[in-house]
Amino acid sequence: MGTFSYAELLTAVVPLAGSLHASGVQAGDLVGLCMPRGREAVAAMLAVLRVGAGYLPLDPGYPAARLTMMVEEAGPRVVLVPGDRADGFARSLPPGTSVLAVDAAAAAAAGPDTTVVPEDPAYVIFTSGSTGRPKGVVVPRRALTHFCRRPTNATSSLPPTVCCSSLRSASTPVWRRSSPRSWGVPRSSSGTTT
Repeated sequence: MGTFSYAELLTAVVPLAGSLHASGVQAGDLVGLCMPRGREAVAAMLAVLRVGAGYLPLDPGYPAARLTMMVEEAGPRVVLVPGDRADGFARSLPPGTSVLAVDAAAAAAAGPDTTVVPEDPAYVIFTSGSTGRPKGVVVPRRALTHFCRRPTNATSSLPPTVCCSSLRSASTPVWRRSSPRSWGVPRSSSGTTT
């Protein structure tokens, strides 16, 4: 997955958030993330949250029929795809889906400050569908905020951490906390996180 310094992360997130805003994304909208795990996906997830929208993780390894169902049910305003594989990833989405390549946002200006409310979506996660048709579950920002604050309170003897994880499209939680190593990475003195 690699590492980001805080400056590098901000440099990746701010222009993408500006590009999302320029494409019409606003607080309360959903943005699909059809990207493989990695630094680019984490930056895209944070850019979506920064612009006030919620994200919809779309695993590019899923069959086209499942991706189509998820996009049609959730209705994201736009779907972010990796710039180096934009055409291939876009072909796996339903026709007419608005797609934005992540590297196309490199020169965009920062978006305006966004006001969000606790009930705005942070992300939508689809169930596995083991009992029938998969269903999209909207997780509000208040739940994500509560979740990210709780580990800090419960583990005050541990060094400060940064919540970070990779994208998943099943019902597995996006932000894990089964152990400090799985839900956070200690900040180093150089300000680098993984």
